[in-house]
Amino acid sequence: NLAGDGTVFWEHKYISELDYFQQPQTQPIELILISAYEVDNWLAANRKPGRWKRFPHQSPDVSALPANPHARAQALFPLLDTSDSPHWAGYVTHRQAAEAHVDEKFEGLEYDDSATYWYMINDATLESLNGEDNLAEEECKKIADAVTNMSLELEDDEMRILDVSVITRIHSLVSPKSVDVHLSYYHYRAWRYSLGFRINEEPVVPLTRFPKETASVNRMHSGQGWKTFGWFYLDDKDEERCACPMSARDLKQVHDTLFGPAKKGKLGERVSLRGTAKLMLASVGIGFDVALDKEDEKQNGDGHRVNYEARLDLSAGQKSGIRVAHIRKICGIPPLAEE
Repeated sequence: NLAGDGTVFWEHKYISELDYFQQPQTQPIELILISAYEVDNWLAANRKPGRWKRFPHQSPDVSALPANPHARAQALFPLLDTSDSPHWAGYVTHRQAAEAHVDEKFEGLEYDDSATYWYMINDATLESLNGEDNLAEEECKKIADAVTNMSLELEDDEMRILDVSVITRIHSLVSPKSVDVHLSYYHYRAWRYSLGFRINEEPVVPLTRFPKETASVNRMHSGQGWKTFGWFYLDDKDEERCACPMSARDLKQVHDTLFGPAKKGKLGERVSLRGTAKLMLASVGIGFDVALDKEDEKQNGDGHRVNYEARLDLSAGQKSGIRVAHIRKICGIPPLAEE
C-alpha cells in the first residue's frame, strides 16, 4: 500500500483525485510503500487525528497533561465556562474514545459507501449554528466539533436514502455531560422514521447500536432515559401518521446540558433554543432551518433542507414528524402568518 500524510491510500481508487495529490506543487509529495502487514503499526505511529474538526485545538503531549481530571479535560478539548465535577475523568475517557472512532472512520472515508452521509453530518452541524449571532466563529466551531457520530448503517440506491440508522453523541462544552441522538429511517419497504434523544447527566459509554431498532416508531424512543423528538409512518391505507412530542421543557434541558443555563455572559446565554434544536437535527444528518419571520424564511428557507447528494425525505406528502411550526413554538418564536 502507498501511504503518506498519516493516511493509507487503499487500492481500487484513483489517488490523483484525492485532496493530498491536488495540493499546490510548491513542495514534493512524500509517499512511502508499506506492506499490508505493517499498515496497522504505521497508522498507529503516523496517525493525524482530528482531520474532521474545524477548530484547531492543540492538545499537549501526554506527558504534559495535568493529573487533575478537570484540568486534563480543559487541556484536551476546547471547553467553555466549565466548573468542577467528580465526573470529568469519565468525560475524558468517553470523549477520547468517541473522537478516536471518528478519526479512524475519516482515515478511509473516501473509500466508504456511506461517505456522503458522514460529510453531510459534518457540514450540517456547523451550518446549524448559522444565525446564532451571539456566538463567535470559533465558538461555533468548538460546538460543531463536540458532535461525534458513533454509528451509521445505511442503504441507498444512488438516488435516495433507503434505510439508515445513525447514533450521534453531542458532548457538553460546559460540564461532563452529553446528549445522544438517534435516527431510525426506513424508506425501502415501509416509509417510517423515528428521531429520539437521551440526556446523560453523568458519563456513559457511547452507544454503537440502538437496542430497540425494531420497535414501532411511536414507542422506539421510550424507557432507559430516551425521549421522542418526532416520528412518522404510512399506515396500511397509506394514510400519514405522525407526531412531534418534543416539548419546550425537553429542549431547555438539552440546551442546559450542552451549554449551561442562560446566565449573563455565559455560553448558555449566547446559544438559543433554536440553535439547540437545529444542532440536534443536524447531528444525525437533518439540515433544518427555523425562520424567525417571513423575511428570514425568504432569505434562508424554513424546515427541512434536503441534501441532494444524500437525499433523506421526511414527508410522504403533507405531514412530517419534525414540524417547523412546532419547533418555533417550543423555542418561543412567534408563528409565521399562515400558521
